Amino acid sequence: MVSKRVCVGVILKPVGIKGQVKIKPFTNSLDTILKFPKLFLSNNEEIVLLSPTLNEKGFIISIIQGYQDRNSVEKLRLKELYINRENLKALKADEYYFNDLKNLVVLNQNKLTIGKVIEAFDYGAGVFLELNINGKISTLPFNKNSVLEIDLNNETLTVNSSFILS
Repeated sequence: MVSKRVCVGVILKPVGIKGQVKIKPFTNSLDTILKFPKLFLSNNEEIVLLSPTLNEKGFIISIIQGYQDRNSVEKLRLKELYINRENLKALKADEYYFNDLKNLVVLNQNKLTIGKVIEAFDYGAGVFLELNINGKISTLPFNKNSVLEIDLNNETLTVNSSFILS
C-alpha cells in the first residue's frame, strides 16, 4: 500500500540559542525540500520553515514557525518531515521512491518469503536496501540483477537471494 505522505527529511538537532534547527534533506537536490508547499511531522503537525538556508555541508538551517528558542525546538530532534504525495512528480515505470520500498515483504526467486525491507539508502555508489532476513540485518544492492520484481500493490519485492550481503 502506497502511503499518502512521503518522508523528505529529518530534523537533526537545534542550532544555536535562537530556535534554529539543522535539517537533513532526503531529496535528490538539496534545495528541493524548500520548494514543497507544506511540510508535516508524523503527527500531522504542519511545519513552516522561516528563512531557510543551505550550509556548505548540504544541511538546511532554519527557524520553524511557532518555535522561538532552543528549548522549544529540542523536542523536534530526529523528527521526520513529510510532504503530501500529490506534490511529487510522477515516476517512470521502473522508478520508486525509497519510502515506497520500506516494509515490503522480501521474496526469493522461488517466491518464498525470506524477510522484509527495513530501509533504502544511497551512499553515492548506488542504492542499497537494508533487509531483515530471519532476524538478521542484511544488505542488497538495488539493481536489475538483484531485484527481480517490485509489486507495490501486493507489497512484495522479489530478489535474487544470491546477491544478499550478510
